Amino acid sequence: MLDVANHSGAAERIAGGAPTDRVLSEARAAVLAAGYREVEYLELRAEDDLEPLQLFDRPARLLTAAWLGQTRLIDNVTVLSR
Repeated sequence: MLDVANHSGAAERIAGGAPTDRVLSEARAAVLAAGYREVEYLELRAEDDLEPLQLFDRPARLLTAAWLGQTRLIDNVTVLSR
């Protein structure tokens, strides 16, 4: 299972106005530091059509896929506006 606490924390930071690119970069580094061998993707996507977002300006989800050994794990977290 992906580090849900870190994933949720990244979503909260984005919702709070932190720069999306910086938060995603730090979250990617945290996943790798937790022992995952590869992050396939860690992206902010629009909730309605899954379009990639650079800015959090509408309902969104934080989507992640990462490899732990030979297992591919996926997760998604709602990014709630404050």
